Formats: sequence, structure tokens, C-alpha cells
Amino acid sequence: MSEVTKKTGSQVVSDFLTSQKKVLFTVLVIIVCSIIAFGVYSGINNKKQNEVVNVSIELDSMLSKLTRSEITEADFTKFTIGVIKDYKNTKAELAVYSALGSYYFDQSNFEKSLENYTLAYTKFPKDMANSVNMFNAAMCQEELGKKDQAIKLLEELVAKFKNSDINSDINSADLSSDVPEAIFSLGRLYETTGDIDKAVNNYEILVAEYQSYNLSNLAKSRLITIK
Repeated sequence: MSEVTKKTGSQVVSDFLTSQKKVLFTVLVIIVCSIIAFGVYSGINNKKQNEVVNVSIELDSMLSKLTRSEITEADFTKFTIGVIKDYKNTKAELAVYSALGSYYFDQSNFEKSLENYTLAYTKFPKDMANSVNMFNAAMCQEELGKKDQAIKLLEELVAKFKNSDINSDINSADLSSDVPEAIFSLGRLYETTGDIDKAVNNYEILVAEYQSYNLSNLAKSRLITIK
């Protein structure tokens, strides 16, 4: 049974690593779209708004070039330092932390990755991409062997973003699509730490409330194995 558990856990981590570019792209799209939406709603200076959007897009381009070794890490670092200095407390600064978090994760520098993802969700707690950065930070903590901290952060993510209005006639969606992924990760982490009751609880929530997600089928298989 332990061998099956280890294999399943490794597969999930592998899937997460493979999807990093997609996650980063999603974060940057959310950031850019929220900049535009905020500008329309509040009437902020269009020139400044456009600058922040353009910087966020350029950041994505620079990260792609770094990944393809078209620029050096020093070039990328110099650019990000300049963005943080010139666009402090804007979504461009947030985009920098998310990009650096992804880059360092791909480099297996989980300490640096965690540092940047943590800055992203703590400095910008109300941003639309908050749950993504929280989830990614938890994955860094797991890679560093800090499973208790990872569990705590994932629990916070679920508590913050999961729809809890059970008495509503309207089946409201979660505030974040990352909730089922977080719930599955909680089940997996509790399983690896030997807390089978909590693992079962999270898997059962996933099966009962998120049947349309592929992870629901994986949760069913884990329940068959561990119950």
C-alpha cells in the first residue's frame, strides 16, 4: 500500500511540474485582465494603466526568453528589480513575484520560489491570482519537506476560496478553480503523513462536490486503497 501511495504522490507532483508554464500564463492573464478591469471601473490614469499592462506582458516575454536561454538570469533579475522599483504596489510588481516564483521552481530552487510566491499572496491578498500563488507556495513547502506548513497553507486556501453557502438555493461556484486541486493535495499530504482520517475526509469532499473534475476519479481510487 505504501508503494502505491508514494507512486501516486509522485505522479501528482510530476503533473504539477509539467503544468508550470500554463499556471504562469494563467496568472499573468488574470493580472493583465484585472488591471484593465480596475482601470475601467475606477478611471485611473490610462497612461499609467497601459504602462503596467505593457510591463506585465514584457515580463512574460522576458521569462520566455530566459527559459530558452536567449537572455541570462542576470538580465532577467536586473529587469525585475527595475519593475519592482518603478511600479511598486502595482500589479506589475505582483507579476514579478509570480514570474520569479515559477522560474525558481523550474530551477528546483524551492527556497527562492517560496519566497517569491509568499510575497505575491501576502503583499497582494485581494488579487484575483491569490489562490494560485498560495497553492504554488504550498507546493514549494512540500518540496522542502515542510509538509505541515504546506497543509496549513492549503487549508487556508480552501477556507478562503471554497463556497460555504450551503443554505443557498443557488449553487454558487467557488471563488477559485484551485480549490479542488488544493483539496486533493490535502488528501494526498495527509495520506503521506499517516493521518488517514483527514485524507479520507478530503478525498470524500472531492468525490461528493467536484465530480466533474478529473481529480475526483483519482480521489475515488485512493479511497478504495486506503479505507
